Amino acid sequence: MSLIPLSDNLAAWKLLPGVSQWVLDAVKKGYRIQFATRPPQFQEVLPTIVGTHQTLFLQEELLSLLRKGAIEHVPLPDQDLGFYSRYFIVPNKRGRGGCIHSVTTTFTKCMDAALVPLRLQGIRVLNYLDDWLILAHSKAMTASHQDVVLALLRILGLRINLEKCVLSPSQRNTFLGVICDSTMMWACLSPAWVASILSAVNSVQLDQSLSVAEAQRVLGLMAAAANVIPLGLLHMRPFQFWLRGAGFHPRRHPLDAIRVMRRRLYTLLTWTRPQFLAAGPTLRACHHHRTLLTDASLSVWVRRSPSCRPCLPSWDLSVVLDMLLEAPFESMESASEKFLTLKMALLLVLASLRRVGDLQALSVTPICLEFAPGMSKAILQRRAGCVPKVRRMAGRPVILQAFCLLPHESAEQERLHLLCPVRALRTYVHRFGSWHKSPSLFICFAAGTRVIRSPSITWHTGW
Repeated sequence: MSLIPLSDNLAAWKLLPGVSQWVLDAVKKGYRIQFATRPPQFQEVLPTIVGTHQTLFLQEELLSLLRKGAIEHVPLPDQDLGFYSRYFIVPNKRGRGGCIHSVTTTFTKCMDAALVPLRLQGIRVLNYLDDWLILAHSKAMTASHQDVVLALLRILGLRINLEKCVLSPSQRNTFLGVICDSTMMWACLSPAWVASILSAVNSVQLDQSLSVAEAQRVLGLMAAAANVIPLGLLHMRPFQFWLRGAGFHPRRHPLDAIRVMRRRLYTLLTWTRPQFLAAGPTLRACHHHRTLLTDASLSVWVRRSPSCRPCLPSWDLSVVLDMLLEAPFESMESASEKFLTLKMALLLVLASLRRVGDLQALSVTPICLEFAPGMSKAILQRRAGCVPKVRRMAGRPVILQAFCLLPHESAEQERLHLLCPVRALRTYVHRFGSWHKSPSLFICFAAGTRVIRSPSITWHTGW
């Protein structure tokens, strides 16, 4: 059966909630290779030399893609045109020809957009590329959610590989190489994954050479399994120390060789035991958590627990807000600089939920602070040159919405208007504008005082 382009279902993709124009362009025009600079004109095909065993895999992969219609033969008159790219040189997880990384990124972004309407309906789906797992509280709910998911996939024009799908709800599933059993509340690596790790580890033989690519494969399998194996990351460290001592570096040529000495027998000894690889965590509800920082030396393991601060403040927010409605915080026109600053800072933190660094970067210059007509909202920008800690927040302004504006319909609205962050910000800027010499929004109301570090707001800004 021939494949149908996703562009035929572009109308359905446009109806997805909050879908980006980038995703719509990818669905409409297909994947396009992005070049940083204009590539050179085609001259000749560079030969790819592989072994006999890999040649069979490569031929099988190409024939599979040809049957699916994902690729096509270049017509003879066009063989000397266009651009040339080693498109199938990167190996995939099966060791065969694969695609470049940006193709995977494109697919992931499109699938994330397709999952939005499901998650808005409360349907829980774990996804990694084209592997999806539906989670529900009962067998009937799982079957119901499955029908919704399959219907959405058909509407979007996504093909389902029924040979690889498990469409019967079960409490024991294998997902991304991990067996999850909700009846026993237990998880472990699948036998296939255990066999892959044993094969990779046992291939590292004494007095033989280990290439950089092979070492990276062993480390990758260990790191992926460490999420399931108890203390898996700790048991990786001896092998990492040995590689570092042997001169291993991920940027070295993949075919560079490392001589395997006798010490390797000890660094990988734990990973050769099937009972260690078959161990797994117990699945249970997490009532509390505590972060453990690990430190490793060449001889001993040291585990230390940092001082933990409570996740919730020791004070009641409703009590604090009630206090802001009374003296010495009101009226704001006559309140002291100290209490006016504290009230404005707290209301700004509660309304924006931004980090400390984001709030410190706010400015009162006209280009960075704007009040909408009628004082319905305020828009604040960072000062030029300030880079946020979370890069995806770059360019996003802080928008404060006013509430309970005039005229008030009840005494309760008049009371709540006293907690409006736009009113507090406007009063603060108006009163301090005559002697506000710094472009920063927050200024010190007393010597040695940093408003944004006030204990009353540290909990809100230190996520």
